[in-house]
Amino acid sequence: MSNTKRLPKNKQKVFLTGVTGFVGHYLLYLLCEAEWVDEIYVLIRPKRNKSPEDRLKDVLINPLYEKARELGTKFENITCIPGDLLEPKLGMSEETLDLLSSKITLVIHNAAALSFAAGLQDALTNNTTPSWILYEMCKNRFKKKPSFIMVSTIATNSHLPLVPERVTEFSGPAQMIYEHVKNMDPKQCDKDIVELKEGRLDGYAFSKGLLERMIVEDIEKNGSEIPVYFVRPGGIISTVGGPLTGWLHETCFYGQLGYYVYTGKIFMFLCNKDVDINMAPVDLVSNLILCCCLDAVKQRENSKTNSYEVRVVNGSKPMIEGVTFGCIFKNVRARFDEYEQAALEICPGLEKNGCPREPFYLESAWFFNIIFNIFVFFPLWIYTLVMGSGTKKVQKLNKLTNFVYKFVKVLQPYVTNNILVENGYCDVLQEKYGDLYPIETDVDRDEFVQDFIFGIARYQVPPMEKRNKKLL
Repeated sequence: MSNTKRLPKNKQKVFLTGVTGFVGHYLLYLLCEAEWVDEIYVLIRPKRNKSPEDRLKDVLINPLYEKARELGTKFENITCIPGDLLEPKLGMSEETLDLLSSKITLVIHNAAALSFAAGLQDALTNNTTPSWILYEMCKNRFKKKPSFIMVSTIATNSHLPLVPERVTEFSGPAQMIYEHVKNMDPKQCDKDIVELKEGRLDGYAFSKGLLERMIVEDIEKNGSEIPVYFVRPGGIISTVGGPLTGWLHETCFYGQLGYYVYTGKIFMFLCNKDVDINMAPVDLVSNLILCCCLDAVKQRENSKTNSYEVRVVNGSKPMIEGVTFGCIFKNVRARFDEYEQAALEICPGLEKNGCPREPFYLESAWFFNIIFNIFVFFPLWIYTLVMGSGTKKVQKLNKLTNFVYKFVKVLQPYVTNNILVENGYCDVLQEKYGDLYPIETDVDRDEFVQDFIFGIARYQVPPMEKRNKKLL
């Protein structure tokens, strides 16, 4: 099929959220490369005394962009939109909303607070509420009725034996559940969390799953004049291709995990070291999102009724098979000197910790709690009594210890058992757009693992070391 039949008839004006994060970085690069995209508007909030414009500048000097510039990509069609997803109207003025209303034809909602340990109310505040507001803007506020592509997660249904490629039900109307949880007494909400999340593994999965259901029920009741796609990736890791093989961003969850193991902060995992980790390269996940964008635009061009249903696209097909914690640590031991040298070239002052010790693997949560209490929490309690709870070092150790404990605990459901996922629509998208945006790869597993660990050494360790030195 020729490109002219698959690409939009008119160039698209895209509104993108979450651009400062891992997937957002790669999506912005792809959109700037896309011949079918005209203008890109990125929503960015001020943070740590940095303006949205300065934060966009930081994005554009990332090594991914430096390499892309060398290869000829230009980043000249980007407009920074100051805003904040946690504010009314997403922090945008009426003037800004009028501008977007007159221009935007496609919305990619990629922003999310990826905290598996978050409480339900925090997860609703950070994920469900702003996503619902943006969906309603696409329906009612923006004149061009832009397609709404929401980056969701397979975590919405990872509690099920098979993650279906559809939106699953809750025990009652989703909007009613949302209002109930949002307005509960916070202490009671925390107390009732197991019953409230209805089997979902954590607050993040609950917030995304509830949002999906709210939108589906709204469309079932009122119809939809906009194409809506839910793209559900699993874990996301370094690139397998693109301008910079092995690239990842410092916000990469599994990259952070690798850093904490390297620095000795995580010495045991709640996982099965021989179970495949549901991880997909960020470039393939981003390609899948753009395939959904093209599909949504073509669906609108070909529609005669101007009425649309939700399309769910489970995104685990790009996963690299055979990647386990066991094979990752085997690769680390075999080539550790090379990885450490790669980190030292970028971060010369890096303290040499030696080859990290492989963590103990536990599959029992209660046994993990016993071990952690005896060997971590109890000694820390003694240390706090001796040194005083008000000292900066004690406070930092307590914060780090609690963070690591939650980090390991919330990861357990995703790495103890294989997660089975329906992927039917990925095949459709691969056939339609796969030569433009491939979502599968035949890369050798060990070669990919090697690039992933080099990615941690080059792009994860230096910024995290710099951040930790500032905290000391």
